[in-house]
Amino acid sequence: MTTATQTNRRQARLAVMRVVQQALAKATELEHVFRVLQAELGRIIDTTGFILGLYDDCSQMVEIVGNIEAGVELAGGSFPLGDGFLSEVIRTRQPRHIRHWSVEGPRVQVQYATDTPGLPESTVTVPLLVGDRAIGV
Repeated sequence: MTTATQTNRRQARLAVMRVVQQALAKATELEHVFRVLQAELGRIIDTTGFILGLYDDCSQMVEIVGNIEAGVELAGGSFPLGDGFLSEVIRTRQPRHIRHWSVEGPRVQVQYATDTPGLPESTVTVPLLVGDRAIGV
């Protein structure tokens, strides 16, 4: 990869981060935050499948604020924090990047909110943190 390409990628990432920070600072509705995140992150990574979930520590529940698969919005919902992939990211507060799910991905017991059979071959899942507290994915 050339230095110019690396510089362009870095500038694109920084531009996305600026827009996301500004949107979060002005946010009054979670659905708006979901749409901004999906659109802006889509400028630098594939957001064909995109979920925003908020975690409530008191109830130990994850509420899906928004969910898009292949450009189609799917219903939200909620689930208890468990042993699944999203729950692991929340619990550990560590991002996960799986390049080849068929090789290195965890076993999936329940596939959340999708009509498409199978799993994505790769994923990037990150916790939403406030300080050291996970508030979602």
